[in-house]
Amino acid sequence: MECGKPIRIVLYSHDAVGLGHLRRNLALSYSLSRGLYGPVTGLLISGNHHAGRLSRPDNWDLLVLPGYEKLGGNYRSRQLVMPLAELAALRAKIIASALEAFEPDILIVDKHPAGLQGELLPALKTLTTTRLVLGLRDILDGPETALAQWYASGSHQAVREYYHRIWIYSDPRIHSPFDSGELPEELRAISDFTGYLAKGRRTLGEPDAAMKNQWGRQFLTFVGAGSDGFPVAQAAVRARVPAGYQHLVCTGPDMPAEDVAALRLMVSSPAISVTSFIEHAATRIAYAAGLLTMGGYNTLCEALATDTPTLVVPRRSPRLEQQIRAQVLAECGLIDMCPIDRITPAFVGDWLERCSGRRVVRSRIDLDGLQHVPALASSLLTTKEGTADATDTAHRICAENLSQAV
Repeated sequence: MECGKPIRIVLYSHDAVGLGHLRRNLALSYSLSRGLYGPVTGLLISGNHHAGRLSRPDNWDLLVLPGYEKLGGNYRSRQLVMPLAELAALRAKIIASALEAFEPDILIVDKHPAGLQGELLPALKTLTTTRLVLGLRDILDGPETALAQWYASGSHQAVREYYHRIWIYSDPRIHSPFDSGELPEELRAISDFTGYLAKGRRTLGEPDAAMKNQWGRQFLTFVGAGSDGFPVAQAAVRARVPAGYQHLVCTGPDMPAEDVAALRLMVSSPAISVTSFIEHAATRIAYAAGLLTMGGYNTLCEALATDTPTLVVPRRSPRLEQQIRAQVLAECGLIDMCPIDRITPAFVGDWLERCSGRRVVRSRIDLDGLQHVPALASSLLTTKEGTADATDTAHRICAENLSQAV
């Protein structure tokens, strides 16, 4: 990297379903922009057509790929009328051209090391000077399923051939994909546990006293991007709201229009409102009276960074990821949990009532992943320049912070 030249970073996520991969990468983009030792410019590569609605740091731009959607467990083109193989080839060419022209110092890939349908492989073969990182959430799936898919998708071969490090966005005292059997043990040696990407997600400054008071009288419900969130949202809009409080139910951008219309008709009280998007969600969650949510990684990170009471209703399909995450966090006393087949308006109403004036202490868990990541990125840039001494020091940072959190 030339002296004075901005550090160039690319964050990739395929984003065939929902906003989770993109939201995680956006949190990383803010962290890296704030925490690296020099100016940063970056490119977010995403397949989600809602990407432009989400805020991003200065000097970062978006490359939105032609989209996939998942129907009945199978991928297909979201908008373009073309076979899956042609869409995969088109996306692969766009990605390869962008990476060749941008010449990133670091490429961070979310979850799929070969890209969806192998779309990253042509580019990976040419990135001779770029440092490659695979970023993984805390839980992939049930162990047998996760490990089988790891090998079947070509992930193992791609990591062995191209990647320098794996960052696992978790606290291993809470959950380790190596201990659970989700990942091959041999990859532990190149892996760093960053801690959960929880604290530092807020994109809004401190609200004034009047706003804090208003938000403190609100309950929030989030159902991710919304494509499968109707059962949870339905229970929320029909639940009784404690006197003097409001309940804001966010459907997400992908909930079908007919389901959103049905929810609006079900609203049981003037205290309840339905919206598709809530800006500055992390800050709103911090001051809310309580949060009802499904079990996605990002919303739970936003909740764990606060003392806001949180009820999690995890999905069970197509992956067990949310179910396992909710169970682990509930066992640690960090959240409340209700199985999705038991969620009812009465259950939600009773839970909201119990939230009045309640806050939750969340300690003995590393929530500072967004503070740790810049040091790990710096070590990659240092070794790229040929000074390997700093690498071991940077890789010890996460372990030291874990021990301090005990």
